[in-house]
Amino acid sequence: MSQSGDYVLIQYNTRGGGKFEGTKSYDKKLNLLRHLTDINPHGDIGFDQNGKEVWVSNDDNYIRSITLEGNDKEIQYSYVSGGHVSCRNINRPGWAYINDHGDISQPQDYAAFREIFAVKLDEKVTGKVIVNRFSKTYAKTNKKYYHEPHASVSPDGTKLVFKSNMEIDEVEVQKHPFAWVVEFSQDSDVAVNIEVNAGEDQTICKDDEVTLKATGASTYEWSTGEKTQSITVSPNSTTTYTVTGKDDSGNSDTDEVKVTVQDLPTIDAGDDVEVCEDSSVQLTASGSGDFKWSTGETAKTITVKPDKTTTYTVTASNGTCSSSDEVTVTVSPRQTINAGSDKTIDLGESTTLSVSGTGSIKWSTGESTPDITVSPEQTTTYTVTVSQNGCESQDQVTVTVNANKVEVIADAGDNQTICEGETVTLTASGGTSYKWSNGSTSSSISVSPNTTTTYSVEVSEDGVSDTAEVTVNVNALPVANAGANKTIDQGESITLSASGGTRYIWNTGETTQNITVSPNQTKIYTVEVFNEGDCSDSDQVTVTVNIPQIIVNADAGDNQTICEGETVTLTASGGTSYKWSNGATSSSISVSPNTTTTYSVEVSKTAYRILQK
Repeated sequence: MSQSGDYVLIQYNTRGGGKFEGTKSYDKKLNLLRHLTDINPHGDIGFDQNGKEVWVSNDDNYIRSITLEGNDKEIQYSYVSGGHVSCRNINRPGWAYINDHGDISQPQDYAAFREIFAVKLDEKVTGKVIVNRFSKTYAKTNKKYYHEPHASVSPDGTKLVFKSNMEIDEVEVQKHPFAWVVEFSQDSDVAVNIEVNAGEDQTICKDDEVTLKATGASTYEWSTGEKTQSITVSPNSTTTYTVTGKDDSGNSDTDEVKVTVQDLPTIDAGDDVEVCEDSSVQLTASGSGDFKWSTGETAKTITVKPDKTTTYTVTASNGTCSSSDEVTVTVSPRQTINAGSDKTIDLGESTTLSVSGTGSIKWSTGESTPDITVSPEQTTTYTVTVSQNGCESQDQVTVTVNANKVEVIADAGDNQTICEGETVTLTASGGTSYKWSNGSTSSSISVSPNTTTTYSVEVSEDGVSDTAEVTVNVNALPVANAGANKTIDQGESITLSASGGTRYIWNTGETTQNITVSPNQTKIYTVEVFNEGDCSDSDQVTVTVNIPQIIVNADAGDNQTICEGETVTLTASGGTSYKWSNGATSSSISVSPNTTTTYSVEVSKTAYRILQK
């Protein structure tokens, strides 16, 4: 049982023949918790000081450290089968003491040699841990008493007690010591093999960096001098890095990792260039490897036509590494020039052509001034070129020559006056083709300007043109106001006053600014207000008429008594209309009920009515 009393370990055999079924753990009520190990034919168990870990030896020469609440750990050691394990150790946690038993079939001097050793598992090192011999015991070669020493440690871990099994047929057994005490002044080292791994060899491109990470130890020191588990390196050439790792016990191992550095391909995108707007240019790259431009093209030379200053990137690749270079194409805008509107002249006349813009000017006539005078004998188109910052801009102007003069007199019609929001039709005459300032090309146009506007029209015929104008005056609308709504009693009169204009028309037909009304019921009055420009707006005013309440007193007459089969006349009063419960609508009805019956009549007068039974 463990020191805490929580666990019970049993090694037992239920099948006989000296073959153990194994080691199992139980709780303190002997409920099975785990099957720990299989042991055949011999095994030992021993709890550590905290009662939650047990050391188990078996016939396979293995010692297992089993955490009763977790996973197994394994220590491998070559010792003779049938050895024993002891863990009753309070002040030296984690240690177990193992002893070998003897083999009496061996020569006596060998049989008298036995081992007792101590082991401890370093939990910071993974995998199997090989443990070397700790100590040895010796005996006189003429005795056979070290067959099974059965070592046991004292609670404080400073003393080890062991005994010998003497042959039972020797009476000398009583003359020899039965047990020995060995004192350990200090713990002996436990040698542990560790394996440091510097990782897979790496391949990088020049100027790149790579992170190297070692595993398998607690501390590390690289050939670069760094003492971290991971280092980042960027060698200029292929380099082998060495790392030495140590565990907490000082055991060390060394490993290497090779970083191969590949050269970058060469690439040159060429010199930056300048082009004029709407121009194309060729870009040519040089270098080694396969090329790919930022446009997606893979040729060494590409043609581009950017609409603005653009930087193009070309990348050269040798399969593993790549290099890039850039070239910038600066786009210089062309200035906008204007050679003026086309001209029409009669044969023998001259006209002046003018161009707007700055820079070097050259006309198709050879002249280089902004203004030139021409007198062509036939219709001619003139081209002017203006150069600025190496970029040229062109425009053209046509001078039409009339051989037979036609007189054109444009007429856009009389000026018009409209109210805001209205539409007016303008009609031009005097030629065969028309072009209005609003872009229309028909002789008549409909316009609805918000403000006073002047429209021009160019009238042409046989290349001769004339221009006329017409103005549309726009008068603003008045703001009509019929006044606030009014309330009067039935039979009263009231004066309504409008404002906002110079002339008024009411829906009563009256044309004065103020009118007096006396409606019998609520009524809406509308007034249309005109200003000096004869533009109008309208407004409304409501006159609410209060009608006095009419009192209705319904009277169906006195109750009546008749004999069965007789008829009686019922007469109602108090109103102007009547509705009886039998559906009659006269003031008097004749009834002949078979049983006592109550009749009701609804008496109404104007909008008020009362019901009486």
